[in-house]
Amino acid sequence: KQLGGFDERFNFYNEETDLCFRFFNAGGKIYYYPNTSLIHLKGATANKNLTRRYKNESFATIRFFQKHFNGFSYFLACFAHYTGMLIRIPIFSIAGIIRKDKVLIIRAFSNLRNLFSFPTNAFKHQIANRKELSL
Repeated sequence: KQLGGFDERFNFYNEETDLCFRFFNAGGKIYYYPNTSLIHLKGATANKNLTRRYKNESFATIRFFQKHFNGFSYFLACFAHYTGMLIRIPIFSIAGIIRKDKVLIIRAFSNLRNLFSFPTNAFKHQIANRKELSL
């Protein structure tokens, strides 16, 4: 209840990462228990449009950074994210051609497109409040 549940500004991806991050920062403990299983149909709602799915995944990651990081740590997180996409482009392209796998080629193309995309900041108000509190 103290966390306020899931943040609705995360549409499809990273909502559980955000919740766990907030829980951990509030003093909660997160445990890994390997003797259980859970089936999570990741992306089951977005599998029909893979380009849109990969864009939503990328935007959700950047939104997580926008919400929880600022200054140089925000820059480093975004830099690492975009560097990862840049590295994946040739890997997915080559693997897609060798394997004749259309999904890998779509993923490479999506990463290329996402290099030039950036989500609007849904957390501007929160960042402004954070700055006021630090003054």
